[in-house]
Amino acid sequence: MKIKIIIAGLGNVGKSVLKMWEDLEKWGRENGIEVKLVAAVDQSGAVINENGLDARKVLEEKIELKELINSSQAKPLALKEVLDSVSTDILLDLTPTSLESAPNNLKNAFEKKIHVVASSKTHLASRNALENVEKLVKDNNVLFLDCASVMGGVPVFEMLDG
Repeated sequence: MKIKIIIAGLGNVGKSVLKMWEDLEKWGRENGIEVKLVAAVDQSGAVINENGLDARKVLEEKIELKELINSSQAKPLALKEVLDSVSTDILLDLTPTSLESAPNNLKNAFEKKIHVVASSKTHLASRNALENVEKLVKDNNVLFLDCASVMGGVPVFEMLDG
């Protein structure tokens, strides 16, 4: 089994998840799951490789260059454009989103049958702002875990364990 993941938001939480990525890959190998980071997105742009990115390199570039767009591999794409162009199973939405963008990001992901793990407390409010979030989740047979705002990267493991 292969699981492809996009990480959006490379602030403190996003960088912490990238630091833990090798542990996630190790856990996957131990459980017969190939875990691939296929895109990383920050406010400036995205780095994408559907064959898998090196999480350590993404982290190093983010720290050194401050913004992903300064990477030689980066493209000036917003999260919606990345979701429209990259095949993925899970979106780790760790962005400091607003009530204007969060519901649209969630709806876009759910309609593409992408599971979402969210860390921003705005996503909790999105449950109210996006009238049919529970219906979208159910109709598209996806998971929406918005408990990462308390537990860092832990919901990723919770989702993968089922």
